[in-house]
Amino acid sequence: MTLTEKTAYLKGMMEGMKFNAASDEGRLLAKIVEILDDMALEVDDLEKVDAIDDFTDELAEYAEQIDDDLTDLEDLVLDEEEEDDWDDEDDYDEDEEEEDDYDEDEDDEDYDGYETECPVCGKTVYFTDEDVVCPSCGEHFSCVCDGNCSDCGDPCPARDEEKE
Repeated sequence: MTLTEKTAYLKGMMEGMKFNAASDEGRLLAKIVEILDDMALEVDDLEKVDAIDDFTDELAEYAEQIDDDLTDLEDLVLDEEEEDDWDDEDDYDEDEEEEDDYDEDEDDEDYDGYETECPVCGKTVYFTDEDVVCPSCGEHFSCVCDGNCSDCGDPCPARDEEKE
């Protein structure tokens, strides 16, 4: 039986005994039981706080264990990544050339724009308007058709403008 239950029992006994609270002794005993009830409630609250403190301590310990495990895992993963980086460097062959997955002949028929050679890197650049950016080196340059399209055989936009 808890303290609050015991004080509730005392109050019930006082009522069942037809206790005279008007007498001096009755008022004194009623006040003592009231104080006992208040003390029992305070003790009950303290026990709850202690239980919360204990639970908080357990949670703090658990969080510390998780932090330690996470640190161990990070160390393990970082060590593996460093080993993988070294393995990748060992496997690198400077003589190997990168293979280009793009097949220029494959898309030539479907392309509606124009192509030219980048003046900086010499790569083929495909474009649709006059402002051109080379995807290889990032060079910005303008490409305005001068009307000499005998090499490409495509309809020449410069000639079309001259006709108008």
